[in-house]
Amino acid sequence: MELPVRQPRDSDKTLRPFDEPEGAPALATSQLEPGARSWRVIRDLAEDESVLEVIKNEGTIHFRDIDWTVISRSSE
Repeated sequence: MELPVRQPRDSDKTLRPFDEPEGAPALATSQLEPGARSWRVIRDLAEDESVLEVIKNEGTIHFRDIDWTVISRSSE
């Protein structure tokens, strides 16, 4: 992404600085099942082959305020 950039001006010195960033409070959650992660290398010396297995399991999380359960798992 390219954004336009203006040339600095003398009046920039009188601008007030930005306030601290704001954000919404985090939603209340409950961890129903724990997550797990692993990176495993499998080597077949006879075939001279290696495999990398990556598991990312964020577990099961329940968002109480909206009664929503999320399961996040991936494997590569």
